[in-house]
Amino acid sequence: MDLSDADTLTLMVSTPGGVFERVVPHATPLRQHDRRGTAAETAVKDAAATWGLPDFVMAPSVERKGRGVREISDGLLVVGDRGVVVQIKAREGEPATVERETSWVLKQLTAAGKQIHGTVRRLKTQGVQMVNGRGHRLSIDSPAIDWVGVTIIEHPVPPQELAVPEHHGNTPVIALLRRDWEFLFNQLRSTHAVVGYLHRVGTSAPVLGGEPERYYELAAADAEAAAEEADPSWTRRGGQPHSVPLLPAAPAGSDDDEAHTMVRIMLEDVATSPLDPDEWDTRQRVLASLDSLPVGYRTDLGRFLLDALAAVAEPEPGTTVWRMRTFIAGPDLDQLGFAVCSALTDHARAAFSAWLQLRHHERGEHANLAQLMSVGALLTPRADGYREWDTTMSAISGDPELTGEELRAYQDLFNTPNGPAGTASRPSP
Repeated sequence: MDLSDADTLTLMVSTPGGVFERVVPHATPLRQHDRRGTAAETAVKDAAATWGLPDFVMAPSVERKGRGVREISDGLLVVGDRGVVVQIKAREGEPATVERETSWVLKQLTAAGKQIHGTVRRLKTQGVQMVNGRGHRLSIDSPAIDWVGVTIIEHPVPPQELAVPEHHGNTPVIALLRRDWEFLFNQLRSTHAVVGYLHRVGTSAPVLGGEPERYYELAAADAEAAAEEADPSWTRRGGQPHSVPLLPAAPAGSDDDEAHTMVRIMLEDVATSPLDPDEWDTRQRVLASLDSLPVGYRTDLGRFLLDALAAVAEPEPGTTVWRMRTFIAGPDLDQLGFAVCSALTDHARAAFSAWLQLRHHERGEHANLAQLMSVGALLTPRADGYREWDTTMSAISGDPELTGEELRAYQDLFNTPNGPAGTASRPSP
């Protein structure tokens, strides 16, 4: 149920723990010194870059077409093999009658839909070079990406209960108010999760501005869904099945802000590590894998990393302390491994690489590794006061081709009670 007036949108959300009130904030104020359209484009980009990762936000690009030039949308979101084409329509000037404003919105929805379809046709023709929010120029294999479109309406007083016309075309297009766009990013705090949500719904909510209500309806359905059976091969090795809703009822991180912030800092470490430009595309793929960790697992991961860093900070003399955890959130998603070690040495790097290779090999016993990747992040504490820890990233795809001797050695090291701390496999619903 929603209670709204000119100033607020309040949703009464029913959960297994009872009914709670959720106030959906207004869209953030626009910059006063810019035209409304320009300011709205900036605000949309800033929301995605601040609550998600700027690495996945692609700035609008211009390319020559005949004697003229054309702009490829108002921006793109690209995370792995999924993308969102964004068109922003802002109402300049003072609003008029309800009838005129309704006509304006409907006209803009139609125009934006045509622009989105034109952009997707171009993207499906050949790949593009685009610059992301970090200022890195990336090669986007756009024909291989599954696209949806989003039309964002920026209006000072949008018409109430405006039914969104049915959209026709090969590319799904979803109409949102800018408030709804910011709500999704603030709620999920993950670009991968927001893009996944938009692909999941595939159509507009029945009325413009109805996205928060639809979100909570889907979140309630997720909470009641039965968990999938865990892979027995992982539970035999000590994995712990764990089920969380893909769409949280409470904003991501509200249960443990420190833990959730820890995960964001780790992602920033990977995103800002110095690399040559020819390695940027590979890092983009790795970041997409790390961001694919479902929102409901991030508090658990962040708390594990914080506790592990504290546990390995003062090892016994002559010893190396490890804490390790593995997440598998679905049969088609990359495996993610996180380790914390008391010291960053050549030996620690080699052991971390061996652990990741073993976990990747073990997954290949029950899955096709040709399309899957295992990504690992190693955190090691520092004592120089410059920063609290170092983050080391590693990734492996395809068959690691371990020899029999290597496999036995790695299993003895990591799959025995006397080896480093065990791993946990956590399938999602």
